[in-house]
Amino acid sequence: MKKKILLVVTVIMTAVSLIACGDSSEKSKETGVHKSSESTSSKTEQNRSEEDTTKEVNNDVSDITEEKLRSHPETDASYFKTTTSRQSMHGVEGEIAITGYEGPDSMVVIPEEIDGKKVVAIEYLGTENIAALLVPKSVIRVCEDAFMSSYNLKLVVFEEGINSIGNGAFLACRKLETVILPETLESIGATAFASTAINKIELPDKIKEIPQYAFDSLEELTITVGDNIESVNIFAFNESNNITIIVKEGTKSMEAIEKYNKEASPDDKETPLLNIQNK
Repeated sequence: MKKKILLVVTVIMTAVSLIACGDSSEKSKETGVHKSSESTSSKTEQNRSEEDTTKEVNNDVSDITEEKLRSHPETDASYFKTTTSRQSMHGVEGEIAITGYEGPDSMVVIPEEIDGKKVVAIEYLGTENIAALLVPKSVIRVCEDAFMSSYNLKLVVFEEGINSIGNGAFLACRKLETVILPETLESIGATAFASTAINKIELPDKIKEIPQYAFDSLEELTITVGDNIESVNIFAFNESNNITIIVKEGTKSMEAIEKYNKEASPDDKETPLLNIQNK
């Protein structure tokens, strides 16, 4: 009988102990959840604050000019993401290619060197943070889709050195108004400046082709070309309006543009006629 009573008492005490542990565990879980919630909330507020600060910087771009950009201090190298350059993709082996930007400044001047190596290419720099960008003479290549959909980008200045701008490099940069191209540039890719706000641009003498969709979906454009254009793709100005070409009489470029106009149609938005002006 005593054994039965002891057994019952033991069972009851064990049950009470388990219930107490369960309550403690539940309280611990609730406390943990509460702390986690507070931590997440704090981080969210911090992120919102950082985002608001970035937006304020990005929105203050009304007075950006080429002169101000050229005189702007070089951007801190620590703000850039980088990778080792490869011959096949970047045109140079073992130097530096830019793959991202995480700085707060909307006016960006890329350094010529990072960690003692030359910055030779821009693989990717698509971001809403940048409104104006100066590309140094060390950079020889802008890769495919490098700035695509950089919604706040308005001004880009290339120093002497760049020789190629890839397909879709500035595609859908809808606020992009001005791009300064140097005489070293040899090629631009398909859709390179499509769906931008560019209304005036000069293509240097080394450019030999205006590829398909290079200036697709522009409202108005005056484009000055060098003397060595050999071909203008029939869809180079697809869905664009009021395209004026300034070109020198008697050059390869004039022949190529006149050939384009013979194949174009005044009633077809895919192949709009070009207004020709002599230099």
